[in-house]
Amino acid sequence: MIKDIERLRSGTIKSRLAFLLRDSAFYGGLDAFATMANIFLVPIYTRMFSKSEFGSYDALSVISGVIVPFLLMGLDSAVARYFYETEDISERRALVTQSLAFQFALSVLIAVVLTLFADEVVGWVFSQPTFTPSFRIITLSLPFITLCRITRGLLKWTFQRRRFMVMTLVSVLVQFCCILGYLLLVERSIIGIFYGQLISTMVFAGLGCWYCRNFLGRIRGWGYLTRLLTFGYPYMLIAVAGALIPAIDRLFMVNIVTLEVMALYALGKKLTSLMNLPFHGFQVAWGPFVFSLYKETNATETYDRVLRLFTMLMLTISFALVIFADPLICVFGTSQYLESRFVIIPLSMAIVVDGISWITGVGVDLSKKSYLSSLNYLLGLSITVLAVWLLVKPAGMVGVASGVLLGRCVQTCLKTYFAYKVWPNRYSLDKVVGVTFGTLMLEVMYQLVPAAGFMQFVLRAGGAMLFYGLLVWTVSLNTRERALVSGLLRRKLQLWLARKTR
Repeated sequence: MIKDIERLRSGTIKSRLAFLLRDSAFYGGLDAFATMANIFLVPIYTRMFSKSEFGSYDALSVISGVIVPFLLMGLDSAVARYFYETEDISERRALVTQSLAFQFALSVLIAVVLTLFADEVVGWVFSQPTFTPSFRIITLSLPFITLCRITRGLLKWTFQRRRFMVMTLVSVLVQFCCILGYLLLVERSIIGIFYGQLISTMVFAGLGCWYCRNFLGRIRGWGYLTRLLTFGYPYMLIAVAGALIPAIDRLFMVNIVTLEVMALYALGKKLTSLMNLPFHGFQVAWGPFVFSLYKETNATETYDRVLRLFTMLMLTISFALVIFADPLICVFGTSQYLESRFVIIPLSMAIVVDGISWITGVGVDLSKKSYLSSLNYLLGLSITVLAVWLLVKPAGMVGVASGVLLGRCVQTCLKTYFAYKVWPNRYSLDKVVGVTFGTLMLEVMYQLVPAAGFMQFVLRAGGAMLFYGLLVWTVSLNTRERALVSGLLRRKLQLWLARKTR
């Protein structure tokens, strides 16, 4: 662990980017895979269940995502922030132990309360009494999901790669086996999905605690807990608000539109969530990367380079999703779900804009003024709720998706503004905004142009990709970077011609 940190601090910008890419691919990729793995079961769900049943599953699936960030209380961020400020093993053990004990006790308490009052909660939130049995299974899973999240985070921050792989990749495979085993051998019902998740999280919660046993000890007091909670609670508000934003759309729709329309929206959401694989991977690696080198003289230049590269990557994935929306919908769903294409543009761009805020708003985290982040997320959540409420009735699922995008844009602008006020980092925002807006316009125009046959699809897609390449070349890259790319392409062409003339 120490060698990795020292190598990162003493490295060049190029070596730091390579380090970030490697950790994004490993920790981030595995963590994203564990978080989003259920999307790969969607083709089975859409064919095994009716559209209304699939819509019910999607509505219920956001419950743990909203509650678990509250149970963590931001202590995962607090432990990560204070962990590197001491080299004393006993102090680190006390930090981790007090945090984990508090989080687990809180999760058990909340799980018991929600299970006992499941009928009332389901009636108030969903107005769907049939959701109650599945809701109870989800609440029973909460303590184990919390332990899995805590221990996975600790393994990541201490660079224990093999154990992290077991807690992510292997746990997903076991969960798949549990879910499919229940659906195929016991009963084909939505509740089987949540039973499978409960069994697998119980197993890996215990394994995670065993892996992290060297960071756990006896509780001899709660001296660190107050400090951790003081630092962490704004991050809890941020995490809860961040989880509520993707859940607000479902909560509005389940009470206003039919479950069949919700199923269409759900499939579009699942497809755009494919973008979260690289994005979540980046999120996981970004924290250690930032805090390890923020004191270096060229840190801002490094962050700015990351911003532009990350934006181009995410916009390229968004553009590809729009181009290949129809075949992807037919793979993950069926032809009954083709109308899902209309929500892909706003939902994918919302993910891009959110990703940009993670980089441009890093000054808030570095300044330790975490209350600004919580204020930003609460304002973003408020705008999202208002926009979705205003647009859901006149525009249906497209209005909901547009409201989500509007909320993300406001949130990113505010976070960037706050970061500029409290930290000296500055970025190439003109290039980022230009290429993002240009890509959005290209995606809208592409979707408005019909393609009746295969050749028309090829011509339309080829033209769109050409325009996108020109947009990136002229707007996103600076003069020096264009010269570097031109030189590289020229050398590759010369080598190819030399081989041909032999």
